[in-house]
Amino acid sequence: MVLSGFLMSMGILLPWATSHAFGVPGTVLLPMHLPILILGLVCGPFYGALGGVMVPVLSSILTGMPPSFPMLPIMIGELTTYGFICGMMHFKLHQSIFTSLVSALICGRITYAVIFTILFNLAKGPFKALSVSAAFITGLPGIAIQLILIPIVVRLIHRYINASHLEARF
Repeated sequence: MVLSGFLMSMGILLPWATSHAFGVPGTVLLPMHLPILILGLVCGPFYGALGGVMVPVLSSILTGMPPSFPMLPIMIGELTTYGFICGMMHFKLHQSIFTSLVSALICGRITYAVIFTILFNLAKGPFKALSVSAAFITGLPGIAIQLILIPIVVRLIHRYINASHLEARF
């Protein structure tokens, strides 16, 4: 539970830090996605999905990012899917970290597209200028970072947790 709280707080701090410290928009590096994907892989589908709902809502309230419309509902759906699918694939179906991660990324992007399409058909104005393909292309650097960094981080966390359990037994 402590680890899940830490990862959720990182989901709020990383986007803020990357945009303010480095001037890189969240749409490029996808910093809110990293902790949620790790959360699902390390803490399971429940905490992954919970983080997927809580992090964008809390971040929107505390920092104003993501904006409440249209991005907040899209990110809630996408991040909830990421956390849940990562946890389900890795914990329940015993898939590898990489297979779980890729499955979650695909399912999350599908969720993004579905929610985007629904909101697109309901909304008027500047939202019409956004597109799913543009979001995907803009986020390619972030996706590359996720595919490289997350398996390494998750293995390190698993190794640390396993070592802690062994030390606690003696």
